[in-house]
Amino acid sequence: LVELLNDNDKFIASTLAKVVLNDKELLAKTLVDIYTVKKDTINLLKILTIQEIESTNPNVLFRGNTVTTKAIDAFLKLTGNVYLKNTLSNKILQICKENRSYEINPD
Repeated sequence: LVELLNDNDKFIASTLAKVVLNDKELLAKTLVDIYTVKKDTINLLKILTIQEIESTNPNVLFRGNTVTTKAIDAFLKLTGNVYLKNTLSNKILQICKENRSYEINPD
């Protein structure tokens, strides 16, 4: 299945994205996971994005509940999680150790 999904034009993945009506989030996450292992996630996202642009009204582009938007979300969670931990964890731990109130309007 992985080899079938890994064709150059991502035909099977893009076709699945068009026809799956239920559990788009699971399909998107699974595709991102598979292509991440193959180090080809960016190409998958490019093809899904092109498909989305060609088949969607420009006024609602990327606003729908589509496999493309779910795949982008899954990719950002996968890659952004490490970045956020590296960037913010020390500062958040420091703030938590301090016994101070950070309420905006304490009245």
